[in-house]
Amino acid sequence: MMRSSLGTRFLIATLLAVLLTCMVCVAAAWHQANAWIYRSVAQDTDQQASEVVGRLTTVDLMARQQIEAAMRVLMDAGRSRGVPSLKGQTGLEGKVVPNLTLGTESQVMSFGIVDHVKELSGSTAALFAWDGQNFVRVTTNVLKPDGSRAVGTVLDPSGNAFAALRAGQPFEGVVDILGVPYIASYAPINDAQGKLVGAWYVGYRLDSIAALGTCIEDARILDHGFVALMKPAGAVIFTAGKSRMQTWTLCASIRTAGSCTKRSFPTGVTGFSSPIRISML
Repeated sequence: MMRSSLGTRFLIATLLAVLLTCMVCVAAAWHQANAWIYRSVAQDTDQQASEVVGRLTTVDLMARQQIEAAMRVLMDAGRSRGVPSLKGQTGLEGKVVPNLTLGTESQVMSFGIVDHVKELSGSTAALFAWDGQNFVRVTTNVLKPDGSRAVGTVLDPSGNAFAALRAGQPFEGVVDILGVPYIASYAPINDAQGKLVGAWYVGYRLDSIAALGTCIEDARILDHGFVALMKPAGAVIFTAGKSRMQTWTLCASIRTAGSCTKRSFPTGVTGFSSPIRISML
């Protein structure tokens, strides 16, 4: 009986040892496989990021040329009307605003110049009047969500464009206009004495620039990964391989549960001061 009991104990101990060895082997294999997957994802991510950033360098040049050409059209059209000035005040959308004039022509609710820019360059355009506190859009072809022109609205006073214009400097960058991202250019309007009286603006909706989307449409990370072009605040602009809703879901899971790996590559898209992140998920 004792000999049988010892044999049973030995058999159990042997089985436990074998089981433990198997568990260790499985854990080691899992660790190796996981490490291989991580290395593969990291390598693929770096390659995709390098390719996308390289393409965006080309987009950078193209977008800058577009913006600069549109601004030249706007300024040439405006200056051909005459010297800028503020001549009293006038009503606009239920408020009193400075009467921005070019030569003898008031530009308040006068859409000839901005629509001319749109026709020639495809760019949105606006003229702002400076009222001492805000830059007010007195003419524009930027549209509000209801489809009406965004006249009477003001430039975001907390934005970089506002700060640059107040300092008498131009600004180029990716900005939100009424909640929509634009690649935009602003320049101060000064009167004959050099006093700030308003601002010139041209810009393209970011999602209207086909080259940006093309840069990432075909990008993939292994079988289930994808590339998302995002604003610094996290809003998705373009994605590759998934719907926008799927992208939002994954981005939310990353921010909350950390269940995915995100690698962000800051890049001065269009050479502007507000970077866009290329996120590899």
